Amino acid sequence: MSSPEFSHFLLVILCVFVLLRPCHAVQKCEYNAAACGCMTEAGEINLKPLSTSEPYSADFQSKNEKFYWDPCKDFTLGTITAGAIQVQVPTLYYDIGVHANAGSQVDSQGQPMFTLMAQDGMRSSYITCICSGETSFLFDKEEPLTNYHFTLKSGWCCPGHKDDGGGDGVLSVGSVMVIIFFVLLIVYFALGTVFQVTVRKAGGHEKIPHYSLWSQLPGLIKDGFRFTFSCGKKTTYTNI
Repeated sequence: MSSPEFSHFLLVILCVFVLLRPCHAVQKCEYNAAACGCMTEAGEINLKPLSTSEPYSADFQSKNEKFYWDPCKDFTLGTITAGAIQVQVPTLYYDIGVHANAGSQVDSQGQPMFTLMAQDGMRSSYITCICSGETSFLFDKEEPLTNYHFTLKSGWCCPGHKDDGGGDGVLSVGSVMVIIFFVLLIVYFALGTVFQVTVRKAGGHEKIPHYSLWSQLPGLIKDGFRFTFSCGKKTTYTNI
């Protein structure tokens, strides 16, 4: 395979990997209280199935704080009788968001974000909703003071997600595409090898489809690293 053909092939591979990135960025996230979620251009995010009898919890170990959150309803905890998200510090409880003061927006990475403000308006919470095959609720940071940031990962954060009876044990679109890519890669090598052996009567390493292309790959990767770490500068030598 000639050098231009090889370059084009590598460009195609690069484009495939870019397209296979698990990306669920959205342009809008219009809050919908009935769905405990929001409407995006890719479909609705409905968090109602995540509202269970017990609120989700997350720890802030360095400050010995524990957070509790329910996506749909306010709940009673300690001395707080109506809070969608509450913090325990360590025997006192504070409301850091209620559903009456809830809203939604899109963060700088294109991820849906739900916002809640305490009843007294003194504290706020921000929950970034990440499309994932697993469910977790984690505390990220308090920045600035009295502004709490969390990350929710769930299949229900995927726009348009529907319950198929398997709960959150679903594969994201990116995961499915990665699986398809590797299946096609295996098929390519299997059928390519059969073609080389049966049609071209190739032997040895020539049985590998496009062997010359793959044999150049390690050297090109090495050259790429060398170019990157040298900041693109050429090293020249003077003959003695």
